[in-house]
Amino acid sequence: MTLAKASQCVSDHIKRIPLTGAINAYLTLAYDLYTLEHNASQAHTPGIKERLFHRLKHPDQFVGVRYEVRVAAMFLRAGFDLIWEDETDGTSRHCEFTATYPKTGRSFAVECKMRNQSMGAKSQSGFGKFVGLVGDALLKDTDIDRLVFVDINTPAKARAPDSPYDWRTAAVSHLRRFEGSKQAEGLPSALIFITNFPDHHHLDESVADAGAILEGFKTADYRTGEPTTIRQKIQLRERLPEVETLFASMVEHSEVPSTFEGEIPGLQDTSRLLIGHRYQMDDGQIGLLEDVSVHEQDGQVSLALQMEDGSRAIYQNLLSEDEFIAWKRYPETFFGDVRQRQGRIDDPMEFFDRMLQIYSQTPKEKLLGFMAPEPGLVREELSALEQPELATLYAEHITNAAVLRAGPQPIPANMRWMRKPPAR
Repeated sequence: MTLAKASQCVSDHIKRIPLTGAINAYLTLAYDLYTLEHNASQAHTPGIKERLFHRLKHPDQFVGVRYEVRVAAMFLRAGFDLIWEDETDGTSRHCEFTATYPKTGRSFAVECKMRNQSMGAKSQSGFGKFVGLVGDALLKDTDIDRLVFVDINTPAKARAPDSPYDWRTAAVSHLRRFEGSKQAEGLPSALIFITNFPDHHHLDESVADAGAILEGFKTADYRTGEPTTIRQKIQLRERLPEVETLFASMVEHSEVPSTFEGEIPGLQDTSRLLIGHRYQMDDGQIGLLEDVSVHEQDGQVSLALQMEDGSRAIYQNLLSEDEFIAWKRYPETFFGDVRQRQGRIDDPMEFFDRMLQIYSQTPKEKLLGFMAPEPGLVREELSALEQPELATLYAEHITNAAVLRAGPQPIPANMRWMRKPPAR
């Protein structure tokens, strides 16, 4: 009620207010608990909800268990099945839970750690026992691959493009220094998810920078900032589809959804353009909307319609201010179907995925014709490949050509200052 009064909200109107750390903390906790409840069949541990609720109610345990709930929800949203370990078993040091990806059957031991769980601790100074938490997590008993989540719990600062420092750079550099030290000798390899969700440090202001970074420990996989070829990235995706799926889901679900049925808040489906629906234009003509193109600067739209007589026509329209804002936030689904993101593509793997999608249905003979003049490719070897393999290879060649044509890209300032991985 205080927040509503401060923002001068009216009961029958939607009003935008700043997303402060306090609001985000409430919303994300509610979303994560909803995720656990909604996916209860995937959390194969009797009484786990009650156990987590009980711990959340204890102030001295809240911060740590809140992070465990957050991580568990991340896995559930990515489609994993979870089994929590028995906390009453004192015969061994075990991880928080086991996460299994049903599509591959592969399981991971997951450990969750948070630096300076005490709210009174000086978590603003340095990185404290961050790497010690990693070492402790890697000492836990398990016979399967490990995924370690560690939250550095530090106030956020806005990321400056030309600045050599951000929390990701500092955290990865600390981890690599620890990896090369005597204290890390004998520790197993693992993938480390370093996170920072500092809502509680910014209760009355927007959080400038939060998120996660994935770094390999005693493995060549997922080395931040290290050069890799398109082929190596494809092979890594094929070898670790579970990790790829998890991290992609974390990025996709980085914000709490405003609705759970796909609606766009503040807009009614009946009041916005939807692919596959019929509309009457200003000149009285009626047509089926087949495609829409939006001009990113001013919200002008070009509508491709199939008219009632079978002909096709292009009409111009203009999105309202609210529609334009909503389109910018939900460009892939705004017009009622899932469509590719418009605009410039800067990530080579995103470009590869776009090319693969385009050529995934191209007949094999056409692909062979496209690839005939490609240097280094032998026709007989290509002919022996199945269509999916050929499409992947062709998409890779197109991506490599695009990267080569773009020329050397500047290395971000924070990457230039990041500590190199220890020699293996």
